[in-house]
Amino acid sequence: MLPPLELAGPYWPESADIVAEVAARFGAQVVVLRLLVADPSQKSGGAVTYLAELSSGEVDLSPVPETLRRRALAPDPKRMPWATLGGPARSLDWARSALEPSGQASFRAVQQRTWNLSTLWRLEPASADKSSIWLKQVPHFMAYESRVLRWLNHAVPGGAPTLVAADDSGRSLLEHVAGDDLYGAPVPIRQLINQQLHVIQLAGTEAIDELLALGVPDLRGPKRAADLRRKLLAWLPGYPGLEALLHRLDQQLERLEECGLPATLVHADNHPGNARGSSQAVRLLDWGEAFIGDPVTDLLGLIGDLPTVEAAPLLVDWCASWKRAAPRSKPEQALELGPFIAALHGAATYAHFLQQIEETEWPYHHEDVPRCLERAAALVPTDWCAAAWSWF
Repeated sequence: MLPPLELAGPYWPESADIVAEVAARFGAQVVVLRLLVADPSQKSGGAVTYLAELSSGEVDLSPVPETLRRRALAPDPKRMPWATLGGPARSLDWARSALEPSGQASFRAVQQRTWNLSTLWRLEPASADKSSIWLKQVPHFMAYESRVLRWLNHAVPGGAPTLVAADDSGRSLLEHVAGDDLYGAPVPIRQLINQQLHVIQLAGTEAIDELLALGVPDLRGPKRAADLRRKLLAWLPGYPGLEALLHRLDQQLERLEECGLPATLVHADNHPGNARGSSQAVRLLDWGEAFIGDPVTDLLGLIGDLPTVEAAPLLVDWCASWKRAAPRSKPEQALELGPFIAALHGAATYAHFLQQIEETEWPYHHEDVPRCLERAAALVPTDWCAAAWSWF
């Protein structure tokens, strides 16, 4: 073990600061593989222990406690390929092979992020006149992301990062996107994100069969209810009141269908931090949770942290855009139904993540399922809630 490090950044998946601090303090190069131990009371900012691979240099190490050693060495069938010894090197070798034909195979690789849902590397070219390439790898259940990006590059150029190469194991190479990550973006930039997404979703309404053939999950109508039910009951079969919430979900999804919004490509994690750009143009990132279904979920992600008065222009613009696209639709009614459905969708998504990842990485998500379910329950009218619980 290395001595404890104190880092300014609180976010556990970020690895660039860890790698840089180890290099500065100990003169060694490491690659972070995965989380081993974390304080379960905190999602980020608390004490954590990572397993890392020493790639160069020598450093004095303290003995590892036996319980931690067993955890580090134990195999796990749910371990991500980039979280194993040699896994990052294999992905970088793939990147070099994929970039060889374009003469970009010589680069300096900087690990930016690693956790159970992705690993991200910045590949800095040897030539100063070339931009960085990004290596991303996602789990098998998100592997269709690169196919979505390829479709987006063709259907809506400039709407998403440009895909350079991809394989069937979840690896992809992406061109650098100029600008900033847009966490906490002001309303005008969120309006730009909303406009870009609407262009994408108009194209998506005309390409449903093509997107389904690419492996994008089909969550139209009752298929969404069945999918959320399956994921939640598999993870929390005895959760108090869950059946009542799922019963209400069936009702709300039926009403959502009556709103007449066309099915399209839904990003499903459309917060401002999943966009990058400037006040002139944005591209939408991270399509690994995309599905075919109703578009209201994406607006809710965009306005989630805004006060009501600031969210109002976005709501008005969104409703007007969909009324132009589907004149007989009822987007205002969809907005009333959306928060409850989105809360249960979030709970099911996190439950699915937890079922797919090894237990040592559960601290990233372990509070998210009950948080989303509590949010859904809070959106249920008291009189309905009492009647439903009595019925069940």
